[in-house]
Amino acid sequence: MKYKNLVILPLITFFLFFVVYKVSATVQLPRISIACESKIGALFAFNDGFSLLKKCPAGSQQVVLIGEKGDKGDKGDTGSVDPTILTDLNNKISDLQNRVTVLENSTYTPTPTPGPVITTITSDGSWKYSEFNMLGWNEVMFDDSSWLTSLSPPPLGECMTSPPQSMWAQSPFTSTAYFRKVFNVASPKTGTIKASIDTGGEVYVNGVSVISGVSTSPQTVNVGPYLTVGNNVIAVSASASGSCKWVQVELSLY
Repeated sequence: MKYKNLVILPLITFFLFFVVYKVSATVQLPRISIACESKIGALFAFNDGFSLLKKCPAGSQQVVLIGEKGDKGDKGDTGSVDPTILTDLNNKISDLQNRVTVLENSTYTPTPTPGPVITTITSDGSWKYSEFNMLGWNEVMFDDSSWLTSLSPPPLGECMTSPPQSMWAQSPFTSTAYFRKVFNVASPKTGTIKASIDTGGEVYVNGVSVISGVSTSPQTVNVGPYLTVGNNVIAVSASASGSCKWVQVELSLY
């Protein structure tokens, strides 16, 4: 009995294997496999039982491929791709081709480098003025809270030729006036100052005389070395004769 089992069991096993093989060869089932699709839509690797690839690498995604009926899944056979996948793939390829064409036909225009930021201070109605020469009047720490404010444009009187952006004292009869303008500098800067005065005068930056004997001919000087971080002051002493009296100042900070 023992020897009979040794003979019968292998026969039964062989018979079952033969039946499963025939059934699997006869029944036609669709083949399903996994492919990796790159960002541009290219299918470059398959996991259909033969590939050693277990998951798609970074930068790609998995897609499902369904083979034809009766396809036994031979190695290297990609089967048929879902039509929606093909449509999406073709759209991506077409979009990529359009982008390449646009780049090939476009002209590169470099981004311009922004120019320096310019801060301009001009003579206007915000300056302080006095008709009296006081000690330290041209220094930044001087208290000018009791001073009056300038007029811009100057009072007409008999003067019809005062330049634009000019100023003078509130009284057109004043022959000598002292003007101050405090401004703030956040970081070290370079700057120039241009000034002209009806008859004559002197221009100071932080107490330093930068233009002396200025008159109706505009003079321009570099004042960068005299600027400091924080509050600064422009001070102008001006004298004028007759009824046409004006001061014109323009400071440009870069």
